[in-house]
Amino acid sequence: MPRIPNAQQQSVIDDLENNIILFASAGTGKTFTVAGRVANIIANEKAAAEEILCLTFTIKASKEMQEDIFTFVGEKAKGVSVNTIHGFCCKLLTEENKRTGENCADFSVCDEVDQEEILKSILSTRYTYWVLEEKLNALGLSMPSLDDCEIVQIEGSDRLFYRIQNKLVDFDGEIYAIPTDKQFVRPQLFCP
Repeated sequence: MPRIPNAQQQSVIDDLENNIILFASAGTGKTFTVAGRVANIIANEKAAAEEILCLTFTIKASKEMQEDIFTFVGEKAKGVSVNTIHGFCCKLLTEENKRTGENCADFSVCDEVDQEEILKSILSTRYTYWVLEEKLNALGLSMPSLDDCEIVQIEGSDRLFYRIQNKLVDFDGEIYAIPTDKQFVRPQLFCP
């Protein structure tokens, strides 16, 4: 059964002359209302579907908006670009990378869980540096600055090490001789 907009929603849908900021709490029909307005813009030929970009915060809202616009105007809705903010920015970065030929195609959008893991890794790295410094001092060796510790990866492995002079140190502070039969590569953690 199709939803019918209430009077406030209908006033937003019908107003094609003014810019509107739509403030409302969760579950009040913001996505439905914006979809109705987009459909009205297309139906009244104020803009072509290909000229319309709708951004949402969630994938769920994005899907709902696409479905609602399609319900309102049918096939004409196919040209409307509906994305999450993160999805749109990711697409923009990918397209710009292709256009410019930059070598940053291998990137990820980080959610809250990813951000927490990155922070844990950074904090763990700093903690490991201090543990390592204590171990090297106990052996009578001086610790180079963290900037002088190259982070390397054994080719074909996802395990990371500090390379300090002729030693490898893992992120738990364990010290190893550098194996001569292994190839080392710089891990691609971030785009250069």
